[in-house]
Amino acid sequence: MGYCYVLSCINGSYYVGSTRNIYDRLGNHRNGQVKYTKNNRPLKLIFVKEFASYNLAYKFEMKVKSWKKRSSIEKMIGKSDNVCLKYCGIVSAKHSDEIAQLVGHSGVNRNKLLKLKIN
Repeated sequence: MGYCYVLSCINGSYYVGSTRNIYDRLGNHRNGQVKYTKNNRPLKLIFVKEFASYNLAYKFEMKVKSWKKRSSIEKMIGKSDNVCLKYCGIVSAKHSDEIAQLVGHSGVNRNKLLKLKIN
């Protein structure tokens, strides 16, 4: 199985990635082991899409990264295949008070999205 995910960074940018193990990869972000996101924390998990294989997830990541407009990513976040809510508990128990807060996200079809803080 593969996953493509999007993190919203404190500096306002998005980090798009793919992985075979979403739990381990988000732990890497949380622990500052990813170069780009290390200095852009706290992070919010705003999009996760599951794929049958890592290869498909990676191809989707490359497609998203080729989009020139920020609005294209924001439209994708509001789609029904965003399974971000499914992974709300993966950071750690110590962050449980910050996890699973549903908030309105303006500009993304007014859908309710989980904003997962990764310190």
